[in-house]
Amino acid sequence: SGRITCDCICFTTPFSTMFGVITLLLIGCSERSLAGLTQHDVVTFDYGWRFYLGTPGPTLPPTTPPPTPNCSDVSGTFPVNASGVELLGLQKAKGATPSECAKSCCMLGPYACWVWQFHGTLGCWVGDTANKGVNDGWIGASRGNRTLPPSPTPGPPTPFMPVSPPAASPSFDDSTWQLVDLPHDYIVLGEYDPNTPGDQGPGSTPGGAGRSYLPREVAFYRKHFSLPEEWQGSTIWIYFEGVFRATEIFLNGELVRLHAAHPGDASGERGGIGMGGGYTSFSVRLDNASTVFYGSSGTNVLGVYVDPREGSGWFYEGGGIYRKTYLHSAPTVHIDTDGLVVRSNVTSLVNARGPSALGATAAATVSVKADFVNMNTASQASASVRFEVIDSEGSVVGFAESQTVTIAPAPDKSKPSTRPSEWVTMSLAKSELWSVGRPYIYTLRATVNSGDSWNTTFGIHSTRWTGDKGFFLNDEHVKVRGFCDHSSFGGVGMAIPDRVNLYRAQALRSVGGNGWRMSHNPPAPELLDILDRVGVVAMDETRILNSDNTSVMNMGAMVKRDRNHPSVIIYSYCNEAGCGGTGAAQFRNITLMYDTTRPTLGNAENKFMDPYTDVEGFSHSPTSAFTDFNAQFPNRPKFASECCSCGSQRSSTQGTSLEAEQGSLSCTAEQSNRSNALDFMVGTMVWTLFDYYGESGGWPHVSSSYGQIDLAGFLKNTAYWYRAWWLSAVPLGDAGRPVGFGASPTCHAYMARGGLMVITESPTVKLFEDGSLTDTESIPPLETGVLQIQNHGSTNITVVCVDGTGDTAASTTLTPAGNATALEITLDAPNEQLGTGSVLVLDGHDVALLRVRVVDTNGTLVDSSANITFTVTAGPGRVLATHNGDPQCHEPNQASWQSAFIGLARGIVQVTEHRVGSLAQRELLASIDKDSAHATVITNASPGPTSITVMASSPGLASASVSIPVSVDKDQHGVLAAATASFNTLQSW
Repeated sequence: SGRITCDCICFTTPFSTMFGVITLLLIGCSERSLAGLTQHDVVTFDYGWRFYLGTPGPTLPPTTPPPTPNCSDVSGTFPVNASGVELLGLQKAKGATPSECAKSCCMLGPYACWVWQFHGTLGCWVGDTANKGVNDGWIGASRGNRTLPPSPTPGPPTPFMPVSPPAASPSFDDSTWQLVDLPHDYIVLGEYDPNTPGDQGPGSTPGGAGRSYLPREVAFYRKHFSLPEEWQGSTIWIYFEGVFRATEIFLNGELVRLHAAHPGDASGERGGIGMGGGYTSFSVRLDNASTVFYGSSGTNVLGVYVDPREGSGWFYEGGGIYRKTYLHSAPTVHIDTDGLVVRSNVTSLVNARGPSALGATAAATVSVKADFVNMNTASQASASVRFEVIDSEGSVVGFAESQTVTIAPAPDKSKPSTRPSEWVTMSLAKSELWSVGRPYIYTLRATVNSGDSWNTTFGIHSTRWTGDKGFFLNDEHVKVRGFCDHSSFGGVGMAIPDRVNLYRAQALRSVGGNGWRMSHNPPAPELLDILDRVGVVAMDETRILNSDNTSVMNMGAMVKRDRNHPSVIIYSYCNEAGCGGTGAAQFRNITLMYDTTRPTLGNAENKFMDPYTDVEGFSHSPTSAFTDFNAQFPNRPKFASECCSCGSQRSSTQGTSLEAEQGSLSCTAEQSNRSNALDFMVGTMVWTLFDYYGESGGWPHVSSSYGQIDLAGFLKNTAYWYRAWWLSAVPLGDAGRPVGFGASPTCHAYMARGGLMVITESPTVKLFEDGSLTDTESIPPLETGVLQIQNHGSTNITVVCVDGTGDTAASTTLTPAGNATALEITLDAPNEQLGTGSVLVLDGHDVALLRVRVVDTNGTLVDSSANITFTVTAGPGRVLATHNGDPQCHEPNQASWQSAFIGLARGIVQVTEHRVGSLAQRELLASIDKDSAHATVITNASPGPTSITVMASSPGLASASVSIPVSVDKDQHGVLAAATASFNTLQSW
């Protein structure tokens, strides 16, 4: 973040022009004075947004919620006839009759719904459009005449721009609005309510946002900012990594972008919601707007209207600008976003150095191309590009130059002229291969003769998929042992900070996982950057398979954005019922248009998707489904892309029922082994690793219980089953085994009512009470043991797990808890032993994960619900959020306090200073931002702080404090640097 001038920009985290996404990391870029024109500037755009929950209007004070529309009589609400034409770009809505359809539109309000249409066969459609085609089957009306024809008129669609709402005006008074920093999921800030209306409209079962019992509401954001005088003449855009969901964006009162559920998102055709627009990254171009201010000529105001009410209906998806944003300024001739493409090919036998952690080498070719854009409407441009491959030490190991191509002038100020370079191939005699054990990263730098430069990171590996053995990486068999993920986390909802995602990735590896399924939507780009560096393979997924243009374009946008990530090994078209559409051929074609190197599948339920996919996906299928299919199609690869919905909870220190514990663990073992035990299966994606908001099963539960780790990031007992059988029992030389954990035998014991539960891969367990052997049990493979305590007054209970040779593999000692006397506070991130780094970076975004335990005088965890308050007592930090992992917790998500659940509570503390980058970069950022001092201060003060101190306190208990070290060196201590270094620092989980 900050000013960069290229010479060299290295992209490894995503950014974008208005035509896609690219990834970026600032490395060794030169500086120029503010008075000089830079080649490419990139500035974080996350600080000081003004926020209003609801629909603001000129007659409503900002603190007053908007009134509910009176839609009992809509006869005067829609005075303009819209019958006899088919209006394109609408979205499906509730309504079995024209009258019900009109009421649905009325209830949505004028900013989300200006017009409705009803068809006897196709049902109710609503939205904000006047693009039309003739079709006598439609009945409808609009709120006003926005170029709607009075009667059916054959011909091309009529251009349409909706009227800007009052809050889009630069002069609108937002002085009392709340100031927030991004990423920001505002739905998670709501109050839990058992009567929250359901997602499917009036009369549906209560449940709120995906059965989280949090209400979905519209909101408005406004950001005041300046643009440097020297940026005039450049192409300027804002890149949004993700906004959920339907989005209207205004610059100085002018509509400049519609995204997700509105026309103009892709083709503007009917059905264009695509069920995925809330996850696709997009850009908003500014320099071609009617009014844009530079330097002292004025302050710009960006307005963003967000409507998250149309969602999946069954799991939580949040709402708001929940991913990062960036402001870009670039030359008019540059490489298109996501237009830098890398394809590698291993051309020799793989030379393995030994254990997977040592990696392997091979001869390889790297083929590359760049897609150019010309934003200049007045003249054509000539462009050529020099490509350089840079290894992880910073050395150039390959280079080539393309021939010069001529790019035509842009047809108008809203559309660029595009042309690709030729493909250029470089040969590497001894390339380092990317693998689970040693995920080696290269950088490709592309420098255009115009001075623009874009970089992307990539890895070199070979992959092979077979019907009889599954998946091979660099000619080594890798059984994919993975987990599905709904991306939400306790306290922050969908706005997950990068270091929390690093913690989540290391948690997956700690239980033997090597695969991550993006269910059911494209992820935050930084998550893939993390997986690239920790050696986890990914299934990149969109949700809905449909032939409408927006769904197809969403699939293409995902592939185009993510195709250079070595962690991405396969694309998924859809999930379950979403695989029932008719768009498989279109999805196949657009995938191949952007990437011919990866296979595809659908997470389908008994739906054979050949010939449009390469791998057969199965969702929650019995063993017979795999064996029967394999008998019929032995040459087709098969993947258990979703399995194992087994509910569980962290157990009380007093013990839950033996039957409940055995049932949960038996479900986990039986369902996981259905596919994992079959040699011909590629692997298994378990539902899920982490609990998530929504899909709760009904009040008082507000989050799911399918995870092996709870919503706050605390391990449940089932996590230890996977650790035993997916990590400890897997040989060290297995190419799919996560490295950094050593032999790591598992011997996990805990109390249950009726016995002592033991999870281990060892065949025998022994129980010692106060030093005396009282019980010995044999444990069959994949099962769990139950030991019987003879002396319930024992003060020392030790379980010894014995391996097949009779030696002690590991042991666990349990001490009965006394009365709660104190709090204990530690760091889960940053924490080198957990692979999450050693310090926080003062970049305005970084966070620490604090773990608080309620303990007795001996430090033993106590089953307590004590109320815990987190306080930053020193340093540049603030309490961002809290949680405890309880699926029935109805406490505020972003308060500074939280009750403990079974003795544990989570605090999330965020840095409040932006000190990274050079002085010039910070001066540029400060000159652009107008409200950035709310939570994050852009500072040049010296010397800077060295730590943040946080205290945890609770009435009647001794408080505890922890010091969190901080740094201004993002290259050395940032999240991606911590991910790369984690292979050398992991010790325990």
